[in-house]
Amino acid sequence: MRNKHQTNDGARRGGFTLMEMLIVIAIIAILAAITVTAIYATANSDRIRGAARQMQSAMQGAMAKAARAKKPIGVRLQLDEFDPTTVSSMIFIEQLDDFQDGPITFVKIVDTDPEFRFIRDDGASPSWQVLRDNGQLPDVTRIKIIETTGNEKIYIVNTTETGTGGANVGQLQIISSADFGDADVIVQNPGMLNESLQIDPDSEGNARYKLEMGNGPLANQDALELPNGNVIDLFYSSLPLEWFEDEVVTAATPPPGTDLVADLGGGDLQVRRYGVNNTNRPVQMDIMFSPRGVVAGPLAAAGKIHLMLAEIEDTIPNRPPELAEGENIITSIYTNTGKVEASPVFKTASPPEYYNFAETGEVAGR
Repeated sequence: MRNKHQTNDGARRGGFTLMEMLIVIAIIAILAAITVTAIYATANSDRIRGAARQMQSAMQGAMAKAARAKKPIGVRLQLDEFDPTTVSSMIFIEQLDDFQDGPITFVKIVDTDPEFRFIRDDGASPSWQVLRDNGQLPDVTRIKIIETTGNEKIYIVNTTETGTGGANVGQLQIISSADFGDADVIVQNPGMLNESLQIDPDSEGNARYKLEMGNGPLANQDALELPNGNVIDLFYSSLPLEWFEDEVVTAATPPPGTDLVADLGGGDLQVRRYGVNNTNRPVQMDIMFSPRGVVAGPLAAAGKIHLMLAEIEDTIPNRPPELAEGENIITSIYTNTGKVEASPVFKTASPPEYYNFAETGEVAGR
């Protein structure tokens, strides 16, 4: 009887009930979900750390190139074509030589208040408009006129007047106070109430000019794409003022988040927007290094630049770092030393404090 009972009991216990099978399936599903999530999080972490390493490598590569070439060389951050608040690639750039091709004409429109004074491109190859469109002219630069007497005059010009269509194509607006030419060499045009003076640098004995160029890509250089799925989130980065355009607003005092550039009178202020949560689009983001390895040019006195690396899935809905599903890393460039470091984000609800670890020198991964 005992043997029979054992045999029957064994037969009875040989399978699983439906409830037991459901419990096992649920446990497997939970473990699979945990495993997939862990693998995905690890992959995301590896990508963003790879992006941080790539940025450090690019900056250090620019320093090495500048030391070898004995001239400033840097990195340009390139806006993503689908989202202008993020950067998805970089490219090596260099300071371009002065441009001095073709005749130019000075024109002053005297029936406006204030007078509109500009320098017109009358046959340069390539044209100033092409230079502007290619990003080779900074928004504000200098043009040096070398007169036949050997005297030099320098004018500060706004290059955003180049390539705007109509009568403004190929011209630079003079924004400095210096006037051009002497009265005996200015041609009057009463019909248009204009005064003009043409300078042909190719004619022997005539004046010459040198237009200071901006930065342009190094020859035979391809863009360096950030690892797939990662971008620099400009919205939560701490960016230098020099990367933003000035604008004119009607206000008694500068609006929040702006710096006063000039009081134009009549209630108009020229201001520059900047800083964390800035919605104003930066115009050109160049970081140039001198042969000594420190940041050169307009950013030399910027102090620190903090660039927020993020998962693109977090930038689309504009999640702040403390609510991000993926990892964030800050790449910091210290302009006075040229040091480039990666740091974790200090995740609080107060944006300036995101960079606390970077400010205190803590490095990601330590």
